[in-house]
Amino acid sequence: MQDKAITNMITSEIDPELVQEIFNDPNIRNEYEKKINERKLINRNQKMGKLIETLFKEYIEKLKEAGITVNIAREPFGSDYILTDESSDLVNSANQREGFKINNWLVELKATGKEHAAMTPLQAKTATLQKDNYALIVVPLDGTEPDIEYLKTNAKVINNIGHKIDKVYNDFNEVEIKKDGLTHGQDGISVNIEDQNIRFRVSSSVWESEQTDIETFVKTQFATLKQTITN
Repeated sequence: MQDKAITNMITSEIDPELVQEIFNDPNIRNEYEKKINERKLINRNQKMGKLIETLFKEYIEKLKEAGITVNIAREPFGSDYILTDESSDLVNSANQREGFKINNWLVELKATGKEHAAMTPLQAKTATLQKDNYALIVVPLDGTEPDIEYLKTNAKVINNIGHKIDKVYNDFNEVEIKKDGLTHGQDGISVNIEDQNIRFRVSSSVWESEQTDIETFVKTQFATLKQTITN
């Protein structure tokens, strides 16, 4: 209740004298400051995530310009982007050229300054269902403002994350099914389970042991028209 009251106080108008009286309580003041800091952190993380997505798209487009037959498009449902390898060399019965996908990868980007990267249940589910074509790209943050060169050097690609997360997700899914049964109840008795912010944590040990960078991943998965990739 106190947390909700603090949130309302932040986002709505309130009498200044009442604010002063409320802030005389050190517990409320501390809670308010905590809430403000949490909002600042969320905003900062959102901006960083947007920057990493923009840099990644620019990097992929540079690789395409250099001769790799890769296309990039937004795929926001369970991932950030989809990388596709398309060809237009087929001709249909009407003698018209048709483009067709011969390869595609869903990509989820995670920038983190922590010892883990967090995936949502939807991302984990998508990784499990598309385990042979789903890559998690982690960008560890060290306080440096990221640019394309930073991604080249520091980003790590985990192209088997779906296989790694599969068992844990299946166990989680079984728990969710049981939870659903509890909330519906039996004989008039049910369990009220409050919504939780569930995340799948990928330990830093997973990406620290991974030697695949973005360019290596893209060149491995998609055809190259030129012999070398220029900077």
